[in-house]
Amino acid sequence: MPEKVKLSKSMDTFLVEYLAYKPSMSTTQKGKVIQGVLDEISKGVLSYSYTQEVDECLADNRNLALLMRAILDGYEIYTGPRWGIKAGNGYMNDPVNFGFTDIYEDAREITKITADAIVSRLGFGEVVDLNEEA
Repeated sequence: MPEKVKLSKSMDTFLVEYLAYKPSMSTTQKGKVIQGVLDEISKGVLSYSYTQEVDECLADNRNLALLMRAILDGYEIYTGPRWGIKAGNGYMNDPVNFGFTDIYEDAREITKITADAIVSRLGFGEVVDLNEEA
């Protein structure tokens, strides 16, 4: 049996909460979830997704085949780093408007590349693995 695709927690949340994915679905129902993903992509603006990571994943055509396989054959949640930005005692919760919060649970997960770019642009803060901050 082939190794299952590994998805981030953000992608799992997107599939389960936004597209109502369940591993026990029939193949037809899973096809509807795939159609939901494709509909989001065709809109051009993924305005309803949960994180920038989901937007970036869906925008990259190389990820789509893996995502479809994950939906059809099941997947595991990747437990690697969850990147965010920390400044002092605060965590970034709004990467678009550069907003921060002192509540760890509200920290926004973003890709490492994006986090590095934001820290460089702001001139302060540090890129951290949110898993290690908990």
